[in-house]
Amino acid sequence: MKNTLPRILYRYFGIFAIFFTASFGIIAADHEVIATVNDLPISNFDLTHKTKLLLLFTGQPDTLEAREAHKKQALQLLVREMLQIGYVEKLGVKFSDKEFDDALARLEHMNNKEPGFFKKLIAEKGISLKILRLNVLANYAWQMLISERFANFITVSNAEIDARLALVKKQQSTPHVHFYEIVLPFDSEASRRDAEQTGYEVLQHLDNGADFRALAQQVSQSGTASVGGDVGWVALHELDPPIQHLAKNLSIGKTSSLTPLPRSYHIIMMKDKKDTAPAVEPETFYSYVEAFIPNPKNGDEGEKNRLRIRIPTIHKNAKSEKTLRSLLKGIKNTQIKSHDHITSQQIAPQMLASFRKMSPGETLPLSVRPEGWYITVLVDKKEYTGEELIKQQIKMHMRADRIAKISQREMNTLMRRAHTEDRTNSGIVRSSFTHTALEGSKQ
Repeated sequence: MKNTLPRILYRYFGIFAIFFTASFGIIAADHEVIATVNDLPISNFDLTHKTKLLLLFTGQPDTLEAREAHKKQALQLLVREMLQIGYVEKLGVKFSDKEFDDALARLEHMNNKEPGFFKKLIAEKGISLKILRLNVLANYAWQMLISERFANFITVSNAEIDARLALVKKQQSTPHVHFYEIVLPFDSEASRRDAEQTGYEVLQHLDNGADFRALAQQVSQSGTASVGGDVGWVALHELDPPIQHLAKNLSIGKTSSLTPLPRSYHIIMMKDKKDTAPAVEPETFYSYVEAFIPNPKNGDEGEKNRLRIRIPTIHKNAKSEKTLRSLLKGIKNTQIKSHDHITSQQIAPQMLASFRKMSPGETLPLSVRPEGWYITVLVDKKEYTGEELIKQQIKMHMRADRIAKISQREMNTLMRRAHTEDRTNSGIVRSSFTHTALEGSKQ
């Protein structure tokens, strides 16, 4: 008996050592860095969870075969998002948990989901919240950056609106279509091949049951991507001839083939058709300003206490954007974001419910969170009908188109300048970076 226990312990610890070594090997492999983008690492863990998120958002089964088939596309999206968020943060813009929650709430609202749906869903599917956060905030941050930095270039003049309105009036009695789109632009032969390949992959996903709007949110690069590719009602004769031909012959609920234009590939799904322009329902547009005052760095309790006293007074007296900006002068690291003429579809449901009861000049209740304080002032709200509503819709669509074009141009520049490194021998990483990115990394 004396020798039995040591032998049992030896075997037990031997088995434990083998198990620990094997487990550690799995963990190490899971977190192995397979690539870097501007010195930011991408691990096996990141790619696996991004692939699972892509499958989930596009309504496809999470199988080993599906993961392998979608790995390249998932990595392309991951690289794009890391470049976007990295560039925005390099400019000193930080995004808080509240902004992530609000952006997620808007996404849930747009997809007719209950509040908290996506967080609960990815928890059930075992997907990292970090990957969802990167996905949501990268798109939100990039659109905010483009809108603010290029405000002068996306302004739509009254003359442009009037000219478009005259055309809309002329076409009131002509056939109209309502469809969703996925747009894949290109600016070189190399990027054309990439866009074409992506387009065929998208069609394959759709054949396998993927949701068109979810795919549009993930891969489309047009101004409609943020609303699931929803173009809205448009006169058939307004469309480019190839898209006009598609829309004319496409049945309701059906999806088109991949269609080339001179600088982009298109896929559309028909939602509805009418012989004349549909009646326009009244719509309210909102303008508001948000201020974020972060907690002092290094745990400065004295400064934090001073802010606790000062901020409620600022909140009480902030009746306009100008007043809010004036009251916040001198407070370090404050971030202020303006939102002008936003539709209800673009506002988080809880915020929208409050705005509907508020008058311009009123504030939402002061939001106090671990990262700091949030003050939101409703600057304006106005209901539009008839011709005035059509003008607002024209302005909104023209701005979205310009933002999309500038966004693509700036993204191409980022890709060209990006420094990328492939740390695998599988080829999956290198084949996932666009030619422009690889050319940029060699310079």
